[in-house]
Amino acid sequence: MRYVLKRLFGEELTNLLLLNLLTAAFCLPVITAGPAVLALNGTLIKIVDNRCDLNRIKEFWGLFKKKFLPGVLMELIVAAYAGLLIWCASLVRILERGGKILLILIMLAGLLAAVMSVCLSKILACVQGRFGENFWNAVCMALGCLPRALLAAAFVYGLGYAAVLLYPISILLYAIAMLSVMATLSLSALWPPLQELVLDPRSDGDAR
Repeated sequence: MRYVLKRLFGEELTNLLLLNLLTAAFCLPVITAGPAVLALNGTLIKIVDNRCDLNRIKEFWGLFKKKFLPGVLMELIVAAYAGLLIWCASLVRILERGGKILLILIMLAGLLAAVMSVCLSKILACVQGRFGENFWNAVCMALGCLPRALLAAAFVYGLGYAAVLLYPISILLYAIAMLSVMATLSLSALWPPLQELVLDPRSDGDAR
């Protein structure tokens, strides 16, 4: 964890800010937010793994094009799942019995989705392959490395919640550094299992 933080916040701070600006710009059309997030995560993973092009912007752009379809699909799945949870939450007020139980199940489902989504973004960012297989691997990582996955999700969604509380000041923070900080902190939490379970077994190049 310390290695990732030292490498990215120390040696790559200027590049982090540039990558954050790029990611924020590509997130504006909304539909390209997923690919932009995957490109950011993929670039950071390659930097830490010492496999990144010296031109970080070139690496980001290459990954953005390569990860466009997986990123859009991930974005659509997250949006659909969030919509489903919101619809289920609306039923809590209607149900006379079982409303509290349903609310607890919704909260657990939301927590699991949040944890799994962070793992999925990391795996999709650095692995080529079928989306379904990567999705399943993300579920396995989320459950098998639950403490680290929870910490990574806390970094991402905790900072996201803080941004909502700090609005509109957070708009400037979002554009300057927040996306890169989220990605760096979550990567630092998940780096050991990601390296051991995903990157090292695919060191022949398939994971890049």
